[in-house]
Amino acid sequence: MVNKRLLQTSPTNINQIVAFHALMSSNTPDITAEHTLRFDMVKTNIGNGYHPATGVFIVPVTGVYVFTWTIREDVHNYHTTQLMKNTEAVDVVHLSPNGRIGEVTGIAVFMANEGDDVFVETYTQFNAGYISSYPAGRSSFSGWKLA
Repeated sequence: MVNKRLLQTSPTNINQIVAFHALMSSNTPDITAEHTLRFDMVKTNIGNGYHPATGVFIVPVTGVYVFTWTIREDVHNYHTTQLMKNTEAVDVVHLSPNGRIGEVTGIAVFMANEGDDVFVETYTQFNAGYISSYPAGRSSFSGWKLA
């Protein structure tokens, strides 16, 4: 005899689902410190919180969120980028591929309130050249409500 357990789950309210995924459509030219990066090729935007014209995700529903961003660099370019929640840096990553092509990914999980702004920007220093994004490898920004 096979024992089976049924997992009880509560119904999902589709209005509470929030998720987005956006890519840079092309290389971003030489950029300065504290420059908000725009990921203008939107693949998913459930909840309509991500705004490609500004690169800012405006939290539509309070909750715990997961955010991830990937930055691609070519050859002699290098950048430090940070995930921002309003005016606070949540996490920072740096990539200097030293004559090669490289990618770096950051991920963060935190509580965000309705109306908070979440975005990726260049750090105050350690930035040179352009950020790469083309069909063979895209820079991206994604987020979703976990709970």
